[in-house]
Amino acid sequence: MVNPPQDRVLVSIDGSEAQIRVVGRGSLNFGPPMRDFIQLATARGVTSALVDLSQCENLDSTFLGLLAGLATRLRQRGGQVCVAGANERITRVMTTLGLDRCVTFVPGAARVRGSSLADLNRVSGREAASAVLEAHETLAELDPENRERFRDVIEFVREQAQPSAGGEVVSP
Repeated sequence: MVNPPQDRVLVSIDGSEAQIRVVGRGSLNFGPPMRDFIQLATARGVTSALVDLSQCENLDSTFLGLLAGLATRLRQRGGQVCVAGANERITRVMTTLGLDRCVTFVPGAARVRGSSLADLNRVSGREAASAVLEAHETLAELDPENRERFRDVIEFVREQAQPSAGGEVVSP
């Protein structure tokens, strides 16, 4: 039996362009490192991003929300996010969630230029809570239907992040 490919998210910044390649599944386990990369890229003045999904099997809503947040930030600067190589299912999910309003789909795989890509580290679900909340709030702002679609997720994560009676923060 052949093992499935290891889930990986590879990133780089080449001048004013961020490059992101998802291999396998892009999930909440990459949420905090992905959010950190997005913050670094915007701090460095990136105005465009190329997202290569040609080797991607699936993207969860947390990962999609982070991509939507990146697209929103770059559009505010007059930039854009181009998504290359997305399969039909991923394209359909992105369109359903409204990402087609903030990203540009391009056919084929992306060509990474310049610097080599670096792996983002995976984190546990507990460590991903703040990125999960941020991503789903972004999706809820992107499309009115997403408010209802992700209402329970947003409420659950907010509740779990509230301090308990003893003053400790409880995380999922």
